[in-house]
Amino acid sequence: MIETKLFLVRHGESSCTVRKIVGGVKGCTGLSELGKLQVGALAERITQTKEFGIVDAIYSSILPRAIETGQILIPSLDANLVLLKQCDLCELHPGIADGLDWQEADKEFGLKDFFHDPNRPLSPHGESWAVFLDRVRDSLESLVKTHLGQNIVVATHGGMIDGSLIQFLQLPYYGRRANLRSSNASITEWNITDDKWRLVRYNDTAHLKDSLKTQQH
Repeated sequence: MIETKLFLVRHGESSCTVRKIVGGVKGCTGLSELGKLQVGALAERITQTKEFGIVDAIYSSILPRAIETGQILIPSLDANLVLLKQCDLCELHPGIADGLDWQEADKEFGLKDFFHDPNRPLSPHGESWAVFLDRVRDSLESLVKTHLGQNIVVATHGGMIDGSLIQFLQLPYYGRRANLRSSNASITEWNITDDKWRLVRYNDTAHLKDSLKTQQH
């Protein structure tokens, strides 16, 4: 049996979260100062524990907050690693709401309808929750096939992480769905053997002191 280890790391607190901006490619401006400290604490932990083992590849989405997270982690893993960026690892694509503040986006596009209808895009030209979840499944399965038997780190987003649980644990994604809330700079680990996904840990933030934790929404 060939075992592949997939470590999903949520980015640190983002500037767009602090500013309450819809953070797609237009709205995302990277990590906040607190976010950098959060990921720094994770990097320090990994340096000490070596718990990821020998990392063969590190990926991130193309959004600045994930890219910065990956770049901070690389020295704690292997300075020779090159950060590989993929759009398929992004948070749900928001469409034309990208860059608006959330209150304005809600007024313009009725976001409550989005959260109650899995087939409704967040805004025009954006993704629906159902389409996004299919992307989560396809992108992570593709990574595993590419790096069969290896250890992979992905600097990504709460939606990707929570979506992985919904897809691979076969949780409901509409109606009374699970209320998952991945924390900033958290670790979620999957072991994959013979196409079977085993959740090893979810939302591990043992490296974050109280002063580095943020309220999750």
